[in-house]
Amino acid sequence: MTILTAVVEQLYARAFGPNVARDPRSRQYREGVHAALSNRIAAAPFAPPYSMGTVDADAWFAGWDEGVRLSREYGGEVPA
Repeated sequence: MTILTAVVEQLYARAFGPNVARDPRSRQYREGVHAALSNRIAAAPFAPPYSMGTVDADAWFAGWDEGVRLSREYGGEVPA
């Protein structure tokens, strides 16, 4: 595991770990958060895994938005 991957996992755990008090989120939402963190922090490529216009895609992109916010708060976003 690289340092950047470890940062992604740590940020994800802070958001969704077992002792985190928050409303439950769907698997698709959590996948979107993880994808955004991985892309923004570790420059991992991504492709939305769900067909546009589906509830799964909507949840994934909502999670993506949270992941982008978390990466900005961390301040470790990879420059474009």
